[in-house]
Amino acid sequence: MSHLRNVKVVFLPPSCTSQLQPLDAGVIKCMKQKYRKFLVQRRLAGMERKQLDKKLSVLDAMHYIASAWDAVTPETIANSFRHCGFNRCGACSTSEAAVPVDDEPEFGSLELPGSFADYVGADDNVAVCSEVSLDDIIETVRPDTAGTSDEEEMDDAPEASASIPTYADVLCYVDHIRRFACARDEIGNLLPDVAAIERKPMRRG
Repeated sequence: MSHLRNVKVVFLPPSCTSQLQPLDAGVIKCMKQKYRKFLVQRRLAGMERKQLDKKLSVLDAMHYIASAWDAVTPETIANSFRHCGFNRCGACSTSEAAVPVDDEPEFGSLELPGSFADYVGADDNVAVCSEVSLDDIIETVRPDTAGTSDEEEMDDAPEASASIPTYADVLCYVDHIRRFACARDEIGNLLPDVAAIERKPMRRG
C-alpha cells in the first residue's frame, strides 16, 4: 500500500481493548461473575434436592444471562466508561477498572479446587477465535464453499420440553417464596416482588 499516500494504516496492540472498550474494562467481567453465581446457586439447590443429573439447557442459560445483566449496576458501567476516557475532562483514567470478585461462601460447599474468583476467571485466556490467513479467507468466500457453514454441522436435536406448570402450581410456588422471604430477615424486601407477581394477570389452566 505504499502507493496510497493519503491512507495511513495503524495496527493496534492486541491488549488495547481492555484500555479502550468499556465492555472489556469491566462490564463483561461483572456480568460473568453474576452469571456464574447463579450457576453455583443452581448447583447447590440441586444438591439439596438430590437432582444433580439435570443439564443446563440453552433456554436456562439465556434466562441466567438476562438476570445477570439486570444485576449489573449503573455504577459498574459508568466506572468502565470512565476508565476508558469517557468523562467530561476527556482524560483517560490511569487506575484499573478492575471489578472485584465477591467472595461466595456457598462456593466452598461444592468442594471444588480453587476459589470463586478462580472459577469466574477460568476462561479469561481461552481463545475464542482462530487466526485466519488470507488463503483461508479466500477459501471461505469461494462460490463452491460459501454456502457451507459450521452451523450446518451442529446437532439440531430438539431438547426435551419441560412440563408447563399449571395456575395452581404457580400459586403454590409464590406461597413458598413468600414463606421463605418471611423466614429470612435479610431478604425481607422480597415481599413486594412476591406481591407484584400475584398481581400479574394469569390465565387459569
